[in-house]
Amino acid sequence: MTFSHTYVCITFLLMYGTMWSLNIHFDTRFFALAACMLHQLGLCIGEFGSAIRTLVNYLTAVKRIQVC
Repeated sequence: MTFSHTYVCITFLLMYGTMWSLNIHFDTRFFALAACMLHQLGLCIGEFGSAIRTLVNYLTAVKRIQVC
């Protein structure tokens, strides 16, 4: 869950540093599109963690019911 909140910032820092070190031209349209896509990916990562947690809770409940 913590990783999903910092994923976009870390990715932008890595992307900016790579482009700067390779002397690649910075394009505003590219960064706007990348920001939107990375934000959506961050939301998906957050939901994936929630889905895993729900699955684990479900499997635990099934085991408890079978024991009784």
